[in-house]
Amino acid sequence: MKIKFITLTAILAFAFGLSAQERFNNSWTSVSQVVNIDAYLGMEFKLSGLLKKNPGNESGLSSIWARVDTKDGSGGFFSNPYNEFEVGNSWKHFKINGKIDETAKHLVVGVFCMNNGLFYFDDILLRIKTKENKWKEIPLVNPSFEEETDTGQDIWGDYYSSLVNQFSINIENDKENQENKVLKIVGTGVPGANKEMGNYAEVNGVNIYYEIYGKGDPLLLLHGAGQSIGDYINQIDEFAQNFKVIAIDSRGRGNSSDNKDTLTYVNQAKDVKGLMDVLKLDSVDIVGWSDGGIIGIILAKDYPERVKKLVAMGANIFPDGLLDERLESHRQKLKEMKSKGTDSQSINYKLYNLLSNYPQIDFPDLKQIKAPTLVVAGDHDVIKDEHTVKIFQSIPNAHLAILPGTTHWFPQEDPKLFNKLVLDFLNKEFSKPDRY
Repeated sequence: MKIKFITLTAILAFAFGLSAQERFNNSWTSVSQVVNIDAYLGMEFKLSGLLKKNPGNESGLSSIWARVDTKDGSGGFFSNPYNEFEVGNSWKHFKINGKIDETAKHLVVGVFCMNNGLFYFDDILLRIKTKENKWKEIPLVNPSFEEETDTGQDIWGDYYSSLVNQFSINIENDKENQENKVLKIVGTGVPGANKEMGNYAEVNGVNIYYEIYGKGDPLLLLHGAGQSIGDYINQIDEFAQNFKVIAIDSRGRGNSSDNKDTLTYVNQAKDVKGLMDVLKLDSVDIVGWSDGGIIGIILAKDYPERVKKLVAMGANIFPDGLLDERLESHRQKLKEMKSKGTDSQSINYKLYNLLSNYPQIDFPDLKQIKAPTLVVAGDHDVIKDEHTVKIFQSIPNAHLAILPGTTHWFPQEDPKLFNKLVLDFLNKEFSKPDRY
């Protein structure tokens, strides 16, 4: 069962850096160009285009989009409405409307796709409503992709942004009309949507989706609250050179299903333990980020014989371990949901309830952890520094790394440093606890 956790508008907002509960994963790419709109401040605009994707590609998302950049850093973001049936294997026309702010520096227009599949775009058209109340076409670079260009930056305007190496881009003839050229983006092997590496296991009344990469000793990757496997896109390939990486979608996120149970860290830990039983894994190393770090701590505490080493990045063991403003934001959001009658079975409601009221672990409980543990945080994390240090002090064989100039998003901000830190720890031999 596929869980569509976040709408496309929210995905794009996450991906392009707007404020959100969790940053969305990097399993996307976007091609865009900047448009000079000095003569059109305060005016309405329309962006349109033709989209299609290969049949059977249910996990792939695509869109046209526009962003108004203002001098004060505000502005607006616009994308076409989306559900899995709208973009299909036949061309369909999409149109979005917006307004250019009076303080705008420029307008950025582009196309977007996420996950695996073949994505096609054609006839991107930008029009602006003039003072004479007429719609005027604003020239774009190669809007119908008929010009012969090189791949990459020259293919469509000012820049081409690909955040992962799983995407390729080119211009080719349309299969339906060989005389017409179209933009084609191909996504292959994107973690979280890589069904060739994926499978399901039924545990605790839910279907848990996981993907396996590489060979060697088993290493579990556990993601954060509003995340999924794809958030480890900067780690999986490198970790798979040393380990058999098992990346897991937590219940209700990514491709994993949910049930009517309250979402807690304890039942998520039991899900992971159940998956280990299904896969016949006696013991594993664990890398957990944010909520995944909490789940890893619970597993190492409750099933010490099953965890060899643990890396817990940006984890807290009770709600007050979060920064006060962060916790208050979660609780205010939950309060608003309750007042609006939001379905308590929706994954967003469950997540805000989780973040507001869980986990519920005491520092003395951490003495049960036998595995060598690396406690990691950014020095500008959403976890209080003193809370992170206390977790480190409470685990008998723990090591601490608080990284300067980093945040809760360290694995994405500086994957090279994060990966080296983790791999050095996992590959180190520990003969006895360093502290008692």
